[in-house]
Amino acid sequence: MESRTETGSHVDSNSMPADLSEALKLATKDSHELAENSEFMRNFQKGQVSRDQFTLLLDSLYFIYSALEEEIERNKDHPSFAPVYFPSELHRKEALERDLEYFHGPGWRSLIECPKATGKYVSRIQHVGQREPELLVAHAYIRYLGDLSGGQVLKKVAQKTLHLPSTGEGLAFFTFDQVTNATTFKQLYRGRMNTLEADGETRQRIVGEANRAFQLNVEVFEELQQLGAQTQRNGDVVRDSMPADLSEVLKLATKDSHELAENSEFMRNFQKGQVSRDQFTLLLDSLYFIYSALEEEIERNKDHPSFAPVYFPSELHRKEALERDLEYFHGPGWRSLIECPKATGKYVSRIQHVGQREPELLVAHAYIRYLGDLSGGQVLKKVAQKTLNLPSTGEGLAFFTFDQVTNATTFKQLYRGRMNTLEADGETRQRIVGEANRAFQLNVEVFEELQQLGAQTQMNGDVVRDSMPADLSEALKLATKDSHELAENSEFMRNFQKGQVSRDQFTLLLDSLYFIYSALEEEIERNKDHPSFAPVYFPSELHRKEALERDLEYFHGPGWRSLIECPKATGKYVSRIQHVGQREPELLVAHAYIRYLGDLSGGQVLKKVAQKTLHLPSTGEGLAFFTFDLVTNATTFKQLYRGRMNTLEADGETRQRIVGEANRAFQLNVEVFNELQQLGSGSERNGAALESGSEIRKRTNIVQGRSNATGRNPNLPKQPQDPLNPALRFALLLALVAVSLTIGWYLL
Repeated sequence: MESRTETGSHVDSNSMPADLSEALKLATKDSHELAENSEFMRNFQKGQVSRDQFTLLLDSLYFIYSALEEEIERNKDHPSFAPVYFPSELHRKEALERDLEYFHGPGWRSLIECPKATGKYVSRIQHVGQREPELLVAHAYIRYLGDLSGGQVLKKVAQKTLHLPSTGEGLAFFTFDQVTNATTFKQLYRGRMNTLEADGETRQRIVGEANRAFQLNVEVFEELQQLGAQTQRNGDVVRDSMPADLSEVLKLATKDSHELAENSEFMRNFQKGQVSRDQFTLLLDSLYFIYSALEEEIERNKDHPSFAPVYFPSELHRKEALERDLEYFHGPGWRSLIECPKATGKYVSRIQHVGQREPELLVAHAYIRYLGDLSGGQVLKKVAQKTLNLPSTGEGLAFFTFDQVTNATTFKQLYRGRMNTLEADGETRQRIVGEANRAFQLNVEVFEELQQLGAQTQMNGDVVRDSMPADLSEALKLATKDSHELAENSEFMRNFQKGQVSRDQFTLLLDSLYFIYSALEEEIERNKDHPSFAPVYFPSELHRKEALERDLEYFHGPGWRSLIECPKATGKYVSRIQHVGQREPELLVAHAYIRYLGDLSGGQVLKKVAQKTLHLPSTGEGLAFFTFDLVTNATTFKQLYRGRMNTLEADGETRQRIVGEANRAFQLNVEVFNELQQLGSGSERNGAALESGSEIRKRTNIVQGRSNATGRNPNLPKQPQDPLNPALRFALLLALVAVSLTIGWYLL
């Protein structure tokens, strides 16, 4: 009987050796040689492998071994695999993780990608493990025994060629600490293979799978060869034709990458003046994370011979300037408002890796960033100032302003001259060029993400001017519809409708509202005469701070100010209100609109529910927040308020920004409610809702005791025993809050 393997070799089952290990060795000989003689492996064995190519190999191996070892764990008790299950001795995933951290840095998981051929290999391993586990030994045999054999040769080549530490960093994959003698262990492994339960037909299939595994390896090597060649074409200039000056080399070798970044959609739009305030702020947010990382690594390596000559902190560093810009656009609480997008995080991780592991490449990142800021960055400064109507005195544009550089052209010449003195041999110069191209690519990814984020912002609230209703109040109702629905359909909103709250949890809500309204009404007072707010200034009718103070004294007692704390999401909301009031007062109406008209609508439903659920006095104690004594008819007053809104001085662009701010206010409210949900859940887990030992309950009991002692609120109603679960009661109140506010917002 004759069988054909995956590669076309003929194996006569009658002449197949009795031992499976021998059969595999014989039947895979041609496939083995084909893999060994691939261009990638031939070059590797000759020492013709770059750091980038070696890292690409490790990336692929990580995906392969992750899949293989997951399937091995799935089948460790299968009779066709159990005898060769040696996880401590053989498994490579954890070793690869250490190597990837060494080469990529701590954020390596977000930096690596699975190439197509590697993905095909992974899919085959997963199929075998889940559908044909009797063939899994073929993949384990090919990989692990190869690693213990030829892999040890590759380890020495890589260490020598890439100048890796003699202590083994970057080579953990090739190091088998639990295998004291590779030859003895391989003999043991083959012996165990020969005991596997496999009939003749299954042995034939195992042999076929082993040949298939070799072929998959060949495809991986071919792809790695192509990827490595692309890397060289994108930046690794041939040494023989490389200019003598590093600065000239970088200029020449990064030309294509530079043009690609300049022609990204985000940058093309920016240069045309098609950039909104939100998009510009998103850019500054990202730049803050990038320059914070870059300048931290520059400080770490300021004395390194591969960087010291280009160390100009006073002239170039941008972190402090960005902090001033972020305070201008976000307000004093900006640190709690900004987030690091994914592509920016990837860029940051690469900078950190370079600074900590390959400092000789750090100049590439500094060159790309600072010389770009001194060149095209100055054009962007003028565009931003004009498009966003920023002050001529420079506020909001500190990033682009280099006070210590009196002449940009002269300074750039000095910088390039210093670059040309850096200690860098030919191979290092090649790697610097490659890193510069990599930095440009990371910038492109950042710009692409900013473009997407900007588009989302527009979809979430920036209604197209041509279709915006003439009345601002109608425009707000229309443009905040999606935000309203998003809030309404979030998980905490759905949970609200189930009901139930304790006195303590309701008090947490009032605590947060106190901080919010204190900030809002302070900014309203600051801007009461501003033409973009004055028409809707109704302090006597609407302001809630004093009412909340009465409610907080009712629930906490006379010392309430020392008992309440501002949660994180509430603090974020407060910071935004303060920023708007102090920097963008034309947007303040958005916050007033969201809050007060909601209180006059659904808030009145909430008042009745809270009174009933918490057994509050019919005389209104504890509910002052919901009581508007000077508004005799809520419907008539809301009509008046909307009419006044429609008279505000606001051009088309400002109306767009008001709409965007209203959507932002909705999102901030959602975050506050999400946090209250978590705090309520945490209170219950800590026993807070139970009368037998809660911290919040204890606090309330203590406060009530103080009140009685001082004669304040001596008749504070006691919370009756409630047969219902406190979590359900909290959910009920939040549901009622959500429903009431939803009704209120909808009726605005």
